[in-house]
Amino acid sequence: MERDRDISNLPDFAYHEVFKYLDYKDIRSASLACKHWNAISSEDIIWKPLCKFYWLLETIPDNCVTWKDAFTLFEQKYSDYINEYRHIKGAWSKIEKWYENNCPEVLHNLQDGIDESTLEEFEKENGVFLPKDLKLSFLLHNGQSGEAEIGILGSLFEQSSFTAGNMISNFLCSFETSQENYDNSRKMLLLNVSPDPEVLVSPAKFFLFYQKLSEADQEENTSDIVACSRYVTGENYVASESYTQWLWEFAEKLASGSFATINGQVALYDSTTEVKAVTENITVTVRWAFVPGWNQNQARFEYFIQMEMDETATEHEACKLESRYWIIRDDDTKHHETVSGNGVVGAYPTMKPGAKFYWQSSTWFQNKGCMGGHFVMHRLRNPGFKINVACPNFYMVSPWKKLN
Repeated sequence: MERDRDISNLPDFAYHEVFKYLDYKDIRSASLACKHWNAISSEDIIWKPLCKFYWLLETIPDNCVTWKDAFTLFEQKYSDYINEYRHIKGAWSKIEKWYENNCPEVLHNLQDGIDESTLEEFEKENGVFLPKDLKLSFLLHNGQSGEAEIGILGSLFEQSSFTAGNMISNFLCSFETSQENYDNSRKMLLLNVSPDPEVLVSPAKFFLFYQKLSEADQEENTSDIVACSRYVTGENYVASESYTQWLWEFAEKLASGSFATINGQVALYDSTTEVKAVTENITVTVRWAFVPGWNQNQARFEYFIQMEMDETATEHEACKLESRYWIIRDDDTKHHETVSGNGVVGAYPTMKPGAKFYWQSSTWFQNKGCMGGHFVMHRLRNPGFKINVACPNFYMVSPWKKLN
């Protein structure tokens, strides 16, 4: 009877069921108990799920024989980042997969990672600790090369332009560019409007910096991502509480199709801001984005509008835009304003069945506000017949906390 209670008599599948609840450190400790446990703890069925969880591996690397070998290989290289790897690598995998399927040329300028000794030397020289998630990202990808034409972290239109050639891209900085800026400002530059490290005075929408770099940040492994104005000194906003959160949110939105794609560029107008209005067979869709710091006393917002006529409409319904009419309300000052004028951004688009037209413009509020209105259009076959095509009300507010 006592022999039946001896756990050494358990079948292997029972050990497998128990070991799957153990972490890799516990499995290694268990392997020291006896030869039988050592053999069990080396099996692929034990290490495969651990490789998938920590290192996101779906297959055994070519230079490994077993899943245990694979785990050990990645652990040797990324042991200091074992808790960050699945989040940072996971985010980059989403980003790379999207561009591979939609705009593969952007990946050609995404550089390989740097050597860890470069990061350690920087920390030693400056007496700081970089957060682990940021260091790991540099180990995986050292920004975009100087030949890059499109920023991998999205774009926004420049002022009232509405062609893709006038979009301002967010280029991921190399560590060399980040380090150069840190030497001057004691902040870590992450994005720039050019892959060229010498171009730091261009009309950037905003920069993203790490605000804090210290031993305390190393202990907590976190540091605020701060969006800084290139136009107004001291106009800073907390864009994210950590590099992991910032990169992961972008990757998730990109992979889920939350951003608009215009002529091969990712336009940072989030689908969560989208509103629509339908008048007869014409749909007007609006998205907006916050742009920090164009005016110290006002918040600037860019909005992207698409007008589309349904394919099922008839030629008799075809029409042309004549003028626009806006009602603009600032929620803080309670100021109301009506604006009217001919065309939109200098254009008078014609809507025929299946036709689309999009444009971008901007507005300012003290902190938040609302816009809405309509477009006056006339029928092509009956110019005297006018219709008011509704533009939905869209409410704009900064998603980031402003720093004092």
